[in-house]
Amino acid sequence: MLIPHGSGDPRRIEIPVSLILVLMALWTGITFWGSYLSAQHVDYWRTQLTNQVLTMKVKYLIHQIDQSRSVLDEVKQVDIKLREMINASNPSKPEKVKSPKEYGTGGPTTDEGNDVSRLLDQADPDITWKRLVEKIGLLNSEANERISSYDAMLNWLDGQKKLFRATPTGWPCAGRLSSGFGRRLSPFTGTEKFHFGVDIANRIGAPLYATADGRIVISSWESGYGNLVVIQHDFGFQTRYAHCSRLKIKAGERVKRGQLIALMGATGNAVGSHCHYEVRQYDKLRNPFAFMMGDTLRPAPLSRLIKNQFAKNPS
Repeated sequence: MLIPHGSGDPRRIEIPVSLILVLMALWTGITFWGSYLSAQHVDYWRTQLTNQVLTMKVKYLIHQIDQSRSVLDEVKQVDIKLREMINASNPSKPEKVKSPKEYGTGGPTTDEGNDVSRLLDQADPDITWKRLVEKIGLLNSEANERISSYDAMLNWLDGQKKLFRATPTGWPCAGRLSSGFGRRLSPFTGTEKFHFGVDIANRIGAPLYATADGRIVISSWESGYGNLVVIQHDFGFQTRYAHCSRLKIKAGERVKRGQLIALMGATGNAVGSHCHYEVRQYDKLRNPFAFMMGDTLRPAPLSRLIKNQFAKNPS
């Protein structure tokens, strides 16, 4: 009811309960709708902020991956230089190229070319999760390739070290060369015969040394040779030291290059004190003088070792 202050008649206004209920419901709906929109707006900006943070993290990861690829590229250059140095050490037997990678070829893939095109067309590079996974996959592949390459070179170097230690090198003793390898007149019969080794003359008791690492297979008196030392080396090499006056080692022992094995003498079929020195490889005679002068110490091609040539030789 409305009662005026003047002379007017009072008025009575009635508001239906249903209208009040409708207005309250409308107000409640508007309130909830406004709250919902506000929440959605907050969620939107929260999502945008999260996306920006994730984008920055992905960009950082991609940048780190690209830096790692740059380091691997530098490692690859070192790898190539090392292989060139290894091959250059054996110019008479250049390594045969077996795969297109070794011809100096290459180039980007189609996807990598498209990546550069997208980079030129847009301000922000492709930073999708798929691209990140691809980059990680390429990085792993490149790293595994470099590891395999260095493993191959380490195997090659290890094989070359074993080959060097097993290859007869240098003179077995001091002295002068009194008889060479090949056909000669026998000092006993005067007829021409083949001489299996070289003779190095010196005083009785002059020390004899192993010319390579190996295992003693004979250290005893043998017909014609007199007191004989036979050393079996890796890669089929075998050396013999004959006419010794005294033996310093026993069969079954392992010796190193430069180790004392006997003393020079004139036992067996010998004229004067000297060391009869033989070199054989896989039961075939080799000229010892070439090994004494170091002409056999050329490294084997890298490709042979990669194919496990050295693993097939006895150790």
